[in-house]
Amino acid sequence: MIPKVPDIEDRTYTLNEVAQLMEVSDYLVRFWLLECNLKVQDTGYKTFTGHEVTYLMQINRFSKENGVTFAVAKNAIDQEVDLIQQKIRATEKLKSIKQFFEALRNNLN
Repeated sequence: MIPKVPDIEDRTYTLNEVAQLMEVSDYLVRFWLLECNLKVQDTGYKTFTGHEVTYLMQINRFSKENGVTFAVAKNAIDQEVDLIQQKIRATEKLKSIKQFFEALRNNLN
């Protein structure tokens, strides 16, 4: 089970800290960096943002819970994110259409 970390988005993490949080080896985190094409800061030490750590944790959790490879889990998470973004865009478009018709109705009255 992956431990819950309060305020994970509020700071940066070294590669070693990420490995400890996720209870995996440093080598595995480095491999995931390549698999995910993450461009982490490399100023002598690879540092991860909270968002990147959360992303890796989600993929790792999905992989473990569903018994699939990291690559399959990454694709599933990425597709889910794409679907959510499409839904958000559709909702925003519907809101603008609704506002247009409300303004039109108000002008007719």
